Amino acid sequence: METFSEMVPLEKHRVLICCMMALAEPPGTAGFPNPLYELGYEIDILEWDTVLNSKGEAVSPDIVLTDRKSNHSMVVECKSSELDENQIERYNNVERTDLVDWGIGSDDPRKLTHDTTLVSSYENSGTFFNTLHQWNCTFPALQVGLVQIEKIVNEFSREELNRIFPIRIRFEYIPQYLYPISRESPDHVVMEQILQGLLSGLYRHESEEFEVDLKDVVIDIFPHWDSMGEGIRAKIMEKCQRIITVASKDGVIGRYIEYQLMEHQSGRIKFRIPNYRRTNAVQAFQRAGTAYIGILRKSYVQKTLF
Repeated sequence: METFSEMVPLEKHRVLICCMMALAEPPGTAGFPNPLYELGYEIDILEWDTVLNSKGEAVSPDIVLTDRKSNHSMVVECKSSELDENQIERYNNVERTDLVDWGIGSDDPRKLTHDTTLVSSYENSGTFFNTLHQWNCTFPALQVGLVQIEKIVNEFSREELNRIFPIRIRFEYIPQYLYPISRESPDHVVMEQILQGLLSGLYRHESEEFEVDLKDVVIDIFPHWDSMGEGIRAKIMEKCQRIITVASKDGVIGRYIEYQLMEHQSGRIKFRIPNYRRTNAVQAFQRAGTAYIGILRKSYVQKTLF
């Protein structure tokens, strides 16, 4: 059986975020449980810009999940590396009023409570567990494995949360489309998402050629775009602009894509597949896209090796 690192070698942090998001998704996320949704939790914040705690210190939670009726939030920090003492201390200093200042929704902000929740993969469990003890961390900590998510240390302040763990899962069913691109995503992952978005748009327009703003393509890729921080949205847009600019100049994939970057805008894409209703025309585009993505992937691997 493959390990966590083997199944998602490039973006463990993003996949951990997707896992926690999925637990709070409405029914219909095939093959993945959603006990947090059943308790009333929704995605409130997704990789917001740095926010401040009660002492003016910067914290950057990956996700905040909130049950408005119970006035309780899970301030989630996903860790693909070690946790440091300063980070724990900054989260210790997060208070109810901070969450209200962040704009967290609640039926009664005066009663709002929260649990800082740490999430790691089972591959990091030994180091992660030792670090928690070393720094006397009292935050509940979850461990994501291939077949279950378990609470490895400390209790949630809300008893209903303690009772839902362990949660049985199938790791390969984590719905990565919930957060398909992050600031760390390699170019080939981003390009694959853009090409899929353009092809879907072509079918919607029922035309062999259409024009669209890059921003609209990117927004359509993200189910929770509105929950994301302005900083992460800007960085993802800049990444997409750079990648599509280079792709549009390629001798092969560039035959399908024209891109014009306009001042103060995300840029305009003209996408075409002549005779797109013919299967072989779409297959030719898909082969070109696959080949180009393969080149980007090879370049990324070479950069990581040397």
